[in-house]
Amino acid sequence: MDDIENLRTVRQSLITRRRDLASRGAMSPADGGRSATQIRSLQAEIEAIDAAIADEMAVQGSAAGAPQP
Repeated sequence: MDDIENLRTVRQSLITRRRDLASRGAMSPADGGRSATQIRSLQAEIEAIDAAIADEMAVQGSAAGAPQP
């Protein structure tokens, strides 16, 4: 479970960074689109972590003898 908790902690950190960028007016034209690119990158990282969490939960479930979907 430690792996899943670590992934969730990293995920929450990325979500916080994404929110901070958006709340600071990241979408303003003066930014030149840099923050929007960073937000998309953070979103991709969050989605990758979501997939890793699902994979880890499946591995732990199969190790515990749980039926696989």
